[in-house]
Amino acid sequence: MISPQSIAIACAAVGLVGKESDLFKFTLKYSLAFIILIGIWTAIIAMFIPYIIPEAVALVK
Repeated sequence: MISPQSIAIACAAVGLVGKESDLFKFTLKYSLAFIILIGIWTAIIAMFIPYIIPEAVALVK
C-alpha cells in the first residue's frame, strides 16, 4: 500500500529528505502495473477456470 506517511518515513530513514515526490512517482508506476496485472490475471481465472472460485462452484450446483 502506498501511503504518504510511509514514503516520508522511508525517505527520512535513508537520508532522502525532500525527495518524497520522486519516490512516490517511482512507486506509483510499479503499483499501477501490478494492479493491472492482477486484474487481468483475476479476469482470466474467473472466465476460464471458474470452478476454483468457491462462489462459482456454489452457483453451478
